[in-house]
Amino acid sequence: MKALQFYGKSDYALKEVPVPEIDENGILLKVKAAAVCGSDLRMIQNGYKDVSRENPRIYGHEIAGIIEKTGKNVKNYRPGMTVAIAPNMGCGVCDACVSGNTHLCRDYQAFGINRDGGFAEYVAIPKEAVVQGNIVPVAIGEHMTFEKAAVLEPLSCVYNGFEQVGIKPCDSVLIIGAGPIGIMHGMLAKMAGAAREPRRPRCSWRMWRFRRANTCRDSRSTARSGWARLSRRTTASARSGPPSTPTSMSRTTWSWWTRPSSLPWT
Repeated sequence: MKALQFYGKSDYALKEVPVPEIDENGILLKVKAAAVCGSDLRMIQNGYKDVSRENPRIYGHEIAGIIEKTGKNVKNYRPGMTVAIAPNMGCGVCDACVSGNTHLCRDYQAFGINRDGGFAEYVAIPKEAVVQGNIVPVAIGEHMTFEKAAVLEPLSCVYNGFEQVGIKPCDSVLIIGAGPIGIMHGMLAKMAGAAREPRRPRCSWRMWRFRRANTCRDSRSTARSGWARLSRRTTASARSGPPSTPTSMSRTTWSWWTRPSSLPWT
């Protein structure tokens, strides 16, 4: 199979490598889409621990595909199923894992991080991922493509934060950054009934994409006046505990962040 192997800092090549083997508890996935995450770019540019010419790694943890083969002990999955993959898995037996916090497992593994991932034609899914529910069936059709299924992983990260924030109708929400994650946050905020979603984009073309996604009323004018609105909403809660952003900022700091000419990328 073809795979994009990485060897270190800005060192990679497209190679022919053997299709990975699976045991009786694993699944072989034929990759149909693998998205590029910001962490992938950082690892490509800076290298990653233990990745070298002697120990190459296949990156890519935002993955969707078709099950090619299943081990004889695997239940509930069958060849031909279309699925998306949650990349992180724990040992399954430590305190963090049994409490549902597998991402805090000291021995966690992740596709494309410390085991081979999705920048290849096939990826092997081990028993740990199968039994922990990392394989999510997805119905591919008119409204769901493999490309969209691959970015369900970052969407799930955004949704986790969205649930913890608890956005309610008529809330004002400040989003710093207008990349894919920022756009997802904006869309969820709008779905939750947020009255305004001022955001701080890094560059004009990202702001243009934000507007095309129809997630915002406008950006810079609302961001400039964000201090007054958000400080009113957060002052009461800040009094009862540690101050929260932006009430923890001085007015000077807030003005610096919301002044268009203050940042090198504007």
